[in-house]
Amino acid sequence: STQSTGMNKKSIETAVEEIKSKLPKKKSVGILGSTSFFSKITQPICTELGHVLSKRSDLILITGGMPGTAEAVGRSFYKCRKASGQSLDVYHILPVFETKWDYGTTFLYGSDMAERREILGRLCDVYIVLEGGPGTAHETEVAKKAGGILVPVTCTGGVAAGMFNAPTMSKPKDVDDSDWNLLSDKNLS
Repeated sequence: STQSTGMNKKSIETAVEEIKSKLPKKKSVGILGSTSFFSKITQPICTELGHVLSKRSDLILITGGMPGTAEAVGRSFYKCRKASGQSLDVYHILPVFETKWDYGTTFLYGSDMAERREILGRLCDVYIVLEGGPGTAHETEVAKKAGGILVPVTCTGGVAAGMFNAPTMSKPKDVDDSDWNLLSDKNLS
């Protein structure tokens, strides 16, 4: 269900198409999760995730522009891309009243965070979920309905572990069981 206050479904879809037209034509990975760290293992996982993803020149990274998991992954990705001389390809989606980030490209769309979540949840091919509360649950619901692939790092807890009435995030058919099971290993970080 659309939880936004001002934009209707058509205007949200228009915003999504407008943003997509401004992005490089590459696979997109969205980062969904908590705005602060609740588990001691999450920040190191986020930093390593940004580093690993930065090596994939065929993708762009999209965040909800918030501190916490999105910033940790985003800054790590950006730093590694910059150091290697690759295109930076980090994008943030924030409501129109927010301030642009000091790294990457910030798009200001939506009148509030609910609308921003509706937009972000329709933008990416794949979403990585780290921790997360009710806002992240909303984003995952939107992403799942829009056909996005959800990859929960379940060992971080929160929505990634199924809390807050999060939608079921099932293993994609082309992912090996042993790889999928690593996402819940709290000793892996």
